[in-house]
Amino acid sequence: MPNTPEHKAQRWANYQGDWSYERWSQQYHTNMRNPKVGLAREQSYRELLGGENRVLQTSRGSRQVDVYIEAKREMYQIKTGKEDLTTVRHGGQLPNQEAIARDAELVQRGFKVYWVLENRGSKQLLEALQKAGIEVRGAEFFEELQRLAQGG
Repeated sequence: MPNTPEHKAQRWANYQGDWSYERWSQQYHTNMRNPKVGLAREQSYRELLGGENRVLQTSRGSRQVDVYIEAKREMYQIKTGKEDLTTVRHGGQLPNQEAIARDAELVQRGFKVYWVLENRGSKQLLEALQKAGIEVRGAEFFEELQRLAQGG
């Protein structure tokens, strides 16, 4: 049964990576929470913005977009945890450095790209986003969208 001590112990026993137990444990809990929090939050943003989940192609490879609004050529990447300028892939997720490179190409092609950082981003991440022409929104963005949806 997922998210039980037995499940976590078995997953750790099966793990063959380079992370310390502490780092791995943090990611395990994030993964267990993500379907209820992260993915649900993405769906809420899609509903409020009137967008969809989409995969766009870049010269560097595919880019999964959390919220894409085709008519406006806008895309939103929703980040519910603290974000750093990661450089190593874990699981199926692109490192943020590579995601930013792909998003920068989309900016150059005329897309408006937003990263919604609900729980802060590191200084290095924020600098990389700015350099790439990617706009950042904070946690207040969700509340603003909810107010607008309620006519306020």
